[in-house]
Amino acid sequence: MWHESRRLWSWLIFDVGQRKIRVAHFDKDEERRHLLRFLSARKSATGEELTLLADHESPDFICARPDGRQVGVEHTKVAYHPEQTELRHACRDYDDDKDNWEIMWAAYVSLAKKEAKRRKSHWHFPDATILVLDLVEGCRFEDWPEDADQAEDFSESGFLEVWLSDHSSVEAFGEVTAIGLYPKSIWGIQGQGYLWGPPYK
Repeated sequence: MWHESRRLWSWLIFDVGQRKIRVAHFDKDEERRHLLRFLSARKSATGEELTLLADHESPDFICARPDGRQVGVEHTKVAYHPEQTELRHACRDYDDDKDNWEIMWAAYVSLAKKEAKRRKSHWHFPDATILVLDLVEGCRFEDWPEDADQAEDFSESGFLEVWLSDHSSVEAFGEVTAIGLYPKSIWGIQGQGYLWGPPYK
């Protein structure tokens, strides 16, 4: 179902420069709460702990890897408005997967918007920024594709890593679900299988 994503990505990069695309934003305190939840989930998924060093702008935060190397972390809220999505027209042949497609379309829009900003001269750590796409309303993907080669669909952005942060698991488990989109090594849900069983909180 993902084979047209490269064409859609190319369209979005162009479209972002032609008209305003609606993207939701957080205040800084909310961003920090989401960051800490994501860092915990990312550690569960990858085994690597990132340490928050400072609040920042462009990107939102500066963190450190265990070896001291610094990386930026940029958060953005995926504005998911199914009644407004162009996906109903662009991907109308995939009715059975409509919900997943619409959310991924919204994620592509948010990614394209942030990629346009990452390319600006004022952006710090342009080659070492992790992008986190927050699904605050949550979405339990029923059929996440196992083919990690699909991560290449996200390779045309310059972000070091791209994640979906699914908040649907917060109420039951106290933790977001980190879903890796890029690179291939983090594709899908890794190390958080317990979030799909009975809640422990």
